[in-house]
Amino acid sequence: MKIDLVAEFQLSQSEQYQIAGLLKNCFPEDDFQGRTYFKQRPHYRLLLKEEEKIIGQLALDYRVMTLGQIAIRVLGVIDIAILNDYQGLGWARRLLLELDQLVEKNKINIDFILLCTQTPKFYEKFGYYQVKFSQNIKWLAIDQHINYGIKIEQSGQGLMYKKIGEIDWNDDVLDMLGYWY
Repeated sequence: MKIDLVAEFQLSQSEQYQIAGLLKNCFPEDDFQGRTYFKQRPHYRLLLKEEEKIIGQLALDYRVMTLGQIAIRVLGVIDIAILNDYQGLGWARRLLLELDQLVEKNKINIDFILLCTQTPKFYEKFGYYQVKFSQNIKWLAIDQHINYGIKIEQSGQGLMYKKIGEIDWNDDVLDMLGYWY
């Protein structure tokens, strides 16, 4: 198995086709309509391959957000997906460890890693913390390529962060300055 960091615009047609199938396989409740993304294309992907077959991926978004009045540099984990036949074998863990190595090499440019999950206990093992349920989040609501404007709501459950830089997380409004993963 190997893991490659690939810019989204460099994906081959074969890789795009495989990623679309992977997402459909791993998230059957969501309608990706054959796309390789749900709301917006990621900037990069860590692709887990067995020879040329993609068995997993971790999609990444890099942007500035604001936490209160502070601009923060965020590397967002959009989704992690592993083919069903390979789940439970530690491949998601391997992708997260690869992400940690990538971040370590570039940590001067990253304040936080941010992700949204339904399995927070898994990510807590890797140093992620849940955002308080009451924290207000501001984001651009997008669905099926339609912009529904800016929403502001309490975070709910599943939004998690990992501190990388010197800035401490706080309970001020998080403005995602874009879509919610």
